[in-house]
Amino acid sequence: MNPLKTGLKTAQSLAGKILPVKEIQRFGYGDPNKEKKLPSIHVFVRFRWTVNSEGLWRNLLASTATLHEVLRMLHELDPTLEDARLTDENGYEFHSALLKEPLWKFSNNGRLSLNVIDRNISPFQDLIKGAVHTSKL
Repeated sequence: MNPLKTGLKTAQSLAGKILPVKEIQRFGYGDPNKEKKLPSIHVFVRFRWTVNSEGLWRNLLASTATLHEVLRMLHELDPTLEDARLTDENGYEFHSALLKEPLWKFSNNGRLSLNVIDRNISPFQDLIKGAVHTSKL
């Protein structure tokens, strides 16, 4: 049995918040002076286990919560995520020092999109897949 699929099923049964998804909205970065005054941030996380296996988790967290806390919550839902990469909505991986920063530094109008990607998936896998599809035209 595939441990990643088992982890996904476990997370779905525990949280009831992970749903299949193809794309999530991108929010960009907001005005830090406005964002730090917000009491909470809507956090949207897209999971990538394989190119064709995705899920979405959503939660409302205190704006002072950190990216590290988000990762810890996700790991509690699915232990297979322990060695996953955390990226912003554009696919840029967060440096470990940024994991200690509050969520408001990365949000826009109280919304934040993140990606959690299995370390075994190449960051270029989507580009390669797209190139293969394009070459068949």
